[in-house]
Amino acid sequence: MAQAFEDMTKTPGVLQRVCQIAFLPALICVVSVLVLFIPVIGGIAAAIGFLAACIASVCGSGFGIEWGRDLSLKVDDGMDRPLMRSTSFGLGVFSSVISVVLEVIAAIPVIGVVLSLVESVVIGTAGSYSYYGSYALEAALFGSLGLLVLAMIATAVLGVFFKMFADIAVMHFAVTGRVESAFSLDKVWAAFKHNKTKLFCASFLPEFLTGLVANVVTWILTFVFGTIASVGMYSYYYRPTAIEALVTGGGITLVLFLVLTAFVTVFLTVFGKMLKHRAVGYWVARYASEWADEDKDDVLTFVLPFEKKSAPACFSADAAPVSDSAAAPAPAPEPEPVPVPEPEPEPAPVPEPEPAPMPEPEPEPAPEPEPAPSSDEDPQDE
Repeated sequence: MAQAFEDMTKTPGVLQRVCQIAFLPALICVVSVLVLFIPVIGGIAAAIGFLAACIASVCGSGFGIEWGRDLSLKVDDGMDRPLMRSTSFGLGVFSSVISVVLEVIAAIPVIGVVLSLVESVVIGTAGSYSYYGSYALEAALFGSLGLLVLAMIATAVLGVFFKMFADIAVMHFAVTGRVESAFSLDKVWAAFKHNKTKLFCASFLPEFLTGLVANVVTWILTFVFGTIASVGMYSYYYRPTAIEALVTGGGITLVLFLVLTAFVTVFLTVFGKMLKHRAVGYWVARYASEWADEDKDDVLTFVLPFEKKSAPACFSADAAPVSDSAAAPAPAPEPEPVPVPEPEPEPAPVPEPEPAPMPEPEPEPAPEPEPAPSSDEDPQDE
């Protein structure tokens, strides 16, 4: 979760994308409401606008799932994708369907106890006219309310469990690109058993914490704007509360309060969802990395009205249709065996060079003879 939060705050373009996902559907709804005042075509245009707002909201949810999926597929250009894409729409739709189905399953205890409570009230009401008076109705109500509390606790626990399971099931579907992957319960369960503590932090805590912050900010705004509104309504005999002054006072104060509250609530809600999908993506990339190698085929073939699906390779719109027999590729010819090259003869050994003869020693020069004494020189007499 810490890595996902760092990505949310430090990756360029993430907060701008969060604002786009949060406020684009709201802006479309506001424009659709204004279009209602146009005669004749106003109703049709408004209906189209509300439908476009729903599609934008679903695509926003799918965009967050894609951003988490990029960690398993090792893709880094998630923020460069357009928001309104067929893949994002498909992921958003199937994510909503899976989440709703599992939430209904988690709510079965409460539904059963509520039906039991209705039955108890009916039986107790009929028994209240008996000899024991209203004791039968009171006993039925108290017994059913006790069961209702236990059922609500069980539903809360099951809700957290199924929420975690649904998040990784949706991520399995997103990583593999196949619808049936979301219902491959054996593979999802095998991954679910790995480190459930970190999965709890990745799946449950982001939306819980952002929802808690949104509630705190809403109460702070209520107190501030309510206090401002109550200043003009305060008198010696009348001292309204903050909420009462804010509602009864109306005017620009109420408008600013509603706008700021809606801004904070919607922004933090989308921020929490994006943070959750990114954190679950980190968990899947770490503990279920084998999902990326299951199948790379994308079966999300739904195309939005303004989106063009890229044609497969070797496809030409002008080419004439061919029959199935002609379309079948011819079997490739078997390659001829490559002849094994004959071994080359070994090279002849190179003869070793003969050693060069040693040079003979030069003869020493003969000593020169001493010169004879000259005859012209007479020996001197002593």
